[in-house]
Amino acid sequence: MMIRFRCPHCGKAVKVGAESAGRKGRCPGCGEIIHVPYATGVIHENVLAVRKDTPLIADAPKQEQSAELPPPQARRLMSVAEHDTFCADEVRRLKKEGCSDDVIRESRKSIPYPAAFREIAIAVRKDIRARRKGNVHTTDLLSKLYDWAVIEDFFSSVEWSQIVNERLLFSTARPFIKAIKTPYEMIGYANLALLNKTDIKWLVEAFGEPAGHSTARDANCDLWQRAVEAFRAGALRDEQHFWRSHGFEGPPS
Repeated sequence: MMIRFRCPHCGKAVKVGAESAGRKGRCPGCGEIIHVPYATGVIHENVLAVRKDTPLIADAPKQEQSAELPPPQARRLMSVAEHDTFCADEVRRLKKEGCSDDVIRESRKSIPYPAAFREIAIAVRKDIRARRKGNVHTTDLLSKLYDWAVIEDFFSSVEWSQIVNERLLFSTARPFIKAIKTPYEMIGYANLALLNKTDIKWLVEAFGEPAGHSTARDANCDLWQRAVEAFRAGALRDEQHFWRSHGFEGPPS
């Protein structure tokens, strides 16, 4: 039996043999380390991610696997390949062409995938460095980098991975992107995972030290609650659509 799931970083559809369940490996799309889920119980295509610096472990503790999944669950595993994914190849092509705006435009289509934010940050940093070499002001680009770091922090605190259908996932996320408030003085930089040490140095040089450090969720409490409800409702619609499309009113008991 094959296990099919999505990389939680870039959304690439991954297919491995059942003997790999519970192991770790690198995503063939983005290179991040991912866990292979077990094909038992309720199936979720998005699995917990681990950091890049986590040691690669060949084997994890074994769990008992069911000999055969109910047909709807088996088809749910197969359905992961039916949707578009974050196009790492297209982003790599655009990066070679050197057009940061095109990289950002392509990557933002795949928000809230972490790989999308990572590529956006890389593209903006490239433009910042180019301007700094020419002694050109970078305030607008630093503001852009900071805004994306806050937006990434906002989505990282919302449970969105239960929505399998990517069109539904992206359409649910899109309205929140422009609505997120990004006040530097309130949010600061200490809790923004997308920013590296150089980014922080640039921000402090341009804007000074912030009054405090908090999170995107703290600065957008009402919006965050609406996002939680929206993604929860989207996951429910996605689940209902899946079962009904295969002739079931809901998961078989």
